[in-house]
Amino acid sequence: MTETAVAPVTEDEARTALAAALRRAETAETELGELAGRLGAVIRAAAEAERERAGAEAGRLRAELAERDRIDGLDGEYTTPANAARVLRASTAALAVLADRGILLTAPRLARGHRRYLTSSVRALMADRAGGLMSPAGAAAALKVKPGALARLADAGLVEVVRTPGNQRRYREQSVMALLREREGGGG
Repeated sequence: MTETAVAPVTEDEARTALAAALRRAETAETELGELAGRLGAVIRAAAEAERERAGAEAGRLRAELAERDRIDGLDGEYTTPANAARVLRASTAALAVLADRGILLTAPRLARGHRRYLTSSVRALMADRAGGLMSPAGAAAALKVKPGALARLADAGLVEVVRTPGNQRRYREQSVMALLREREGGGG
């Protein structure tokens, strides 16, 4: 290998080169700071836009729920038995039984003795119904068995059962349908 000779550098040349390198480093640091500032501004703007979008979506959903409650008659603190029966697709007599058992909460009776139900309690019952629970009669009819046989199937763990606050059995619709599919697929 051949060695190339390096020309000696004077002290002034070294200082000049070092000063130039420091200026370039300061310029790069300033540019990096400006870029970080711009990036921070972009991130803040994006976060603000996302907050506004989420706020608008939440407002839209609140308005939609309020409109649905207004249509259902559940926009106040209390609702009438007829309205609750319509929303829950049950008779007013059935709602009275639920109220007497403490499952459906009532307001103090009006001067003429008329009932009023708490809308929050009606909504809770709506959520339970949406949870896919079936009555013993409905589940037994779906499986084409008697309610007593259905209870034995539940005791054997073949159908999932839950108890209401009134200690009544309710069967999970998914579990009933799974057993029905299994029975139909297995030939009965």
